Amino acid sequence: MRNIGGRIDARGAIMRRTLSRRPTPVNFMHIIVPVAFALIIASMISALYFMMHDRGRTKRMVWSLATRVGLSISLFLFILFAHWMGWIQSTGIPYGR
Repeated sequence: MRNIGGRIDARGAIMRRTLSRRPTPVNFMHIIVPVAFALIIASMISALYFMMHDRGRTKRMVWSLATRVGLSISLFLFILFAHWMGWIQSTGIPYGR
């Protein structure tokens, strides 16, 4: 048996290097959640802008706030789904401090 491109750990098992750099679910979550928060904040800022400049003549502010609510609900459901799939783990709340 030849060890091609790998190392041997303390137990003698061969640890192989992976050639593909696919993001793991944890890394994927570190990207998705901040992007979703940025989109939610951008939607709130656009609603504020439309409220100040349209003065109630258009429904752009309503659509911006509806988008924010939709993004918030989608993010919440995605986090629940990620927990259910095991992509993220809860750490718990430390009691007794």
